[in-house]
Amino acid sequence: MIKVLSSLVVGPLEVYVPAVAQDLARVGYTSASADQHIAFVAHLSRWMDVEALAVGDLTVEVLEKYFYTRRAAGYVNYRTMKAAQPLRRVLAANGVVVTSTAMPTASQLLLVSFAEYLTRERGLAAGTVTAYIGRIRPLVIARLETAGVGFDGLTTIDVQRFLAERCAGEAASSAQLCVSAVRSFLCFLHLDGAALSVSSAAVPGYVPLSGGVVSTPCRSVI
Repeated sequence: MIKVLSSLVVGPLEVYVPAVAQDLARVGYTSASADQHIAFVAHLSRWMDVEALAVGDLTVEVLEKYFYTRRAAGYVNYRTMKAAQPLRRVLAANGVVVTSTAMPTASQLLLVSFAEYLTRERGLAAGTVTAYIGRIRPLVIARLETAGVGFDGLTTIDVQRFLAERCAGEAASSAQLCVSAVRSFLCFLHLDGAALSVSSAAVPGYVPLSGGVVSTPCRSVI
């Protein structure tokens, strides 16, 4: 068991430290590593105390501000959001969920809906869903945020141009994954009611690569 000195942590996180120590032991931290992590939590708690922040005030943005000040102060460890994962698990178990206060963008909302479609309707594994989202995100951001044109009126030429730009120089497997992601996304947009001028079946059966072309079966994913 990892023991924590009661005098080590002061501030709004003090009451959660024993549970954090238990969580660290559960996931395999050594005593020395746990001591370092508890020291990080203590530093965060003192910072919150100085900033007059309660536990309920913790948001992603607040944590990002803390990590910025920690990096600026010259700390070489526990400098990113990853360091807060054990604490966030404990807080969530006690009803304190650390979320972002920023309103989600239209791109983020659409990608979340697409991920839900891939999971529920298509039954794809989590890793595949993540890969598809990664391939589609540039197209979504380009049309919704950069150009502000949305997807109504999306044409075959638009899709072909996107694939040519994204797949040039890619390995055959990566190019095939991008084509599959685009086809799934077009099916999702059709089901979502977008007025497209292109269907999943119109996606080209090949994409240009630096060493030639890669062929993929041209069929609907529905």
